[in-house]
Amino acid sequence: MPTDRLQRARSAGTPDEGPFVVVAKIDNALRLTAVDRKAAQMNLRAGMPLADARAMIPSLKAVDADDAADRKLLERAREVADRLVDYEGPLNDEIDRFFAGAEVDSLA
Repeated sequence: MPTDRLQRARSAGTPDEGPFVVVAKIDNALRLTAVDRKAAQMNLRAGMPLADARAMIPSLKAVDADDAADRKLLERAREVADRLVDYEGPLNDEIDRFFAGAEVDSLA
């Protein structure tokens, strides 16, 4: 979910920048905590040291983990899921508003 959050945060129309990963300091080393689809296709995995990943892909983009933002997104996802339990209307606009950070109040 961290890479999804970051990809959605990119503005529309920006060029594809290649694979990227999310990293955090674990046991005195920067380790991958999340990888996007392209990075996974290039055999990068969560838990691997950033140095090893960069040895494989020197141009790899790494972003620091933001646990607070990830928790906030998960909480928002839970709130929307709770509202969707009995909802039968179109969802595309609501999903877009959710990821854009807008209040999703039309489901209440």
